[in-house]
Amino acid sequence: MKYLIKTFLKIIFKLVLYIPSRFTNKNCIIVCGHDYEDYNGNSRFLYEYLSENSKYYIYWVTNNDFLIKYLDKKRLKYITYKNIIDMILVILKTRIIINSGNSYFNFLGLVDMIGAIKITLQHGQGPKTDYHCNSDSKETELLIEKINNFDYINFPSKFTSELNGRDSYKLPNKKIITFGYPKNDNLISIYNTNKESKCDNNIKNIKDEYLKKFLKNNNINESKILLYTPTWRPYKSSGFELSMLDGYNEDEFCNYLEENNLYMIFSSHPIMNIKNNINNRVINILNHETLVDINDLMIYSDILINDYSTTSVDFSITRKPQIFCLPDHQKYISYVRLDDDYLNNLPGSYVFSFKELIDLLNAVLMDNGEYSRKFRDQRINYIEKYYDVKNISSCSKFNRFINTII
Repeated sequence: MKYLIKTFLKIIFKLVLYIPSRFTNKNCIIVCGHDYEDYNGNSRFLYEYLSENSKYYIYWVTNNDFLIKYLDKKRLKYITYKNIIDMILVILKTRIIINSGNSYFNFLGLVDMIGAIKITLQHGQGPKTDYHCNSDSKETELLIEKINNFDYINFPSKFTSELNGRDSYKLPNKKIITFGYPKNDNLISIYNTNKESKCDNNIKNIKDEYLKKFLKNNNINESKILLYTPTWRPYKSSGFELSMLDGYNEDEFCNYLEENNLYMIFSSHPIMNIKNNINNRVINILNHETLVDINDLMIYSDILINDYSTTSVDFSITRKPQIFCLPDHQKYISYVRLDDDYLNNLPGSYVFSFKELIDLLNAVLMDNGEYSRKFRDQRINYIEKYYDVKNISSCSKFNRFINTII
């Protein structure tokens, strides 16, 4: 019954709004993130850039009251399900829809009705995404269908556009664009020109007010930051996989962090959206509550602790050390297909036990950059394959591209 009512409403709306949509000036662009609560990733950075530099009216989609206050303060435009009439009016004037995932904002099917151009920025490409497609899987068929519904699909490098765009997603050449990621523009501008760039972690030197507030509220000042970004699992998971390390002890880990003036900032994958107060040294950051973006946080983090997440590609731009925590590796590879040489190509060492993690952290903290230099070739290989750092101005490339297709 609920489905029938929704379908009926879609039909009525389309009939009523079809004629007005034909005669409405299309001067708006709608940008949307992973969901209507978060404010991060490629969509956020491009939205803010276009809001300042585009000749079109740029709108974000959100239901987050905290974010709405921020956008009002910045005098940025948005639409929300809290004001359906305003949302419909903006949609009717929209020429382009920009998302960062595999589906796009399409309220009551109106976006398809008005024939808006659909662009996905995507959110990450890496060795995991190389091998996730199984041609015999219905899930893969659905993914390919969703991706092909976009008019333009963005990739961060020639390698990923060929391997995933053409081979995996079966995309025609006319749909493939390779403009890099807006979220990495700042990372590249800081690190691309220096061999071993470093940033001051002092809160006073942080420009982003929300990041500064987050660090200050958690008493993180002039401490070293471990950024932990585990990806989601296709099976039941706590989201904090580090606790699965053989011999892991929470109290011992907390004591170790405190003794070494370390904080671990834990960011779960958006699909997991973990809310877990672990201890006063391991802080779970939630974007919809803090508006802190992980790629901004990378600038002020000292070490990335990761697993299979494509954040390792972004962090490689910084040339800072990475450690891979893989306690459930055998289980993971039974669900997700990886290259046989995956572990050997990582831009950092991997650990399976708590002792290995602590020993490795001690070595990295004391080696004055030797660890990072040890994995230089692997890091360069990651960048060459999965992110073209020549895309130094992704946002401006998208702005110019938009002007050519409208």
